[in-house]
Amino acid sequence: MSKISFLIYIPGRKENIGGHIVLHKLVKILADMGEEVWTNQIPMFECNSNILDQNDDETWNTKDIKNRIVAIYPEQIEGNPFEAENVTRWILYHTKENIEKTWSPSDVHFYFTKGFKSSSKTRYKLTTIDSKLDIFTNKGLGSKKKGYCHINKKKYPVGEKTLSHLESKDLSNFMECGGFKYLAEEFNKHEYFVTYDDATYYSMLAALCGCRSIIINTDPLITPDEYREIFPIAKYGISYGWNDIKHADLTRDLLRDFIKSIEKESIKNVTSFIDFWINKVDNIDINKK
Repeated sequence: MSKISFLIYIPGRKENIGGHIVLHKLVKILADMGEEVWTNQIPMFECNSNILDQNDDETWNTKDIKNRIVAIYPEQIEGNPFEAENVTRWILYHTKENIEKTWSPSDVHFYFTKGFKSSSKTRYKLTTIDSKLDIFTNKGLGSKKKGYCHINKKKYPVGEKTLSHLESKDLSNFMECGGFKYLAEEFNKHEYFVTYDDATYYSMLAALCGCRSIIINTDPLITPDEYREIFPIAKYGISYGWNDIKHADLTRDLLRDFIKSIEKESIKNVTSFIDFWINKVDNIDINKK
């Protein structure tokens, strides 16, 4: 265990929201590595972490934390709720300028994938993943797979018309219909999964079940190969636009092993993250002496 306490601010605990999942996964990985971890949510994954209490004035009670605090906030969090001296901004999606204006220039930016931009010129990589490989498998239904399906988290007026025209089945309420096992069954029934979200893990889960997984609101100025450079986590099994389906078909079988490699890499990422803050905090201590 290092002489650091990691405080992770998590906006919620919804198992179908990618940002919540990876934050809770970070809690588990850090705790399993023996680090002292505190968070404002009940952990989604079983681990030896601690729950922060809130004071009557809605500030957070950190008085019992003896080590140097490193706060970790996802990109949508304004300011510094934990009032920490050492702050990580974990860029899990595109940032908003009005929110970034509430951050300190000394905050350190880590990105989930380099396609998610922030204002800092110096950034580091931090990736965690809950792969769900045990649930999402291709049952080999082949020609029995029919039609289109989608998960409509982000509403696009033009997209609504397209989805209606395709007679696509809306699986957005899958958590109410049986959760991820139900979703895997539906993916196995459908030939196509379509989405307007270029940064959703559901595209990969669908591909694992044999769907032709297509992102259909791609920027015409960015080629599919450039997209894969920006979002390397979606390197295999994903079609960026209708004209990229051949790539998805040819690489779909590579996806499972690729996700396993991401899982292994995420452990290395978190180890590097810990080392980064140990060195930074040690340097701060030396400079103060």
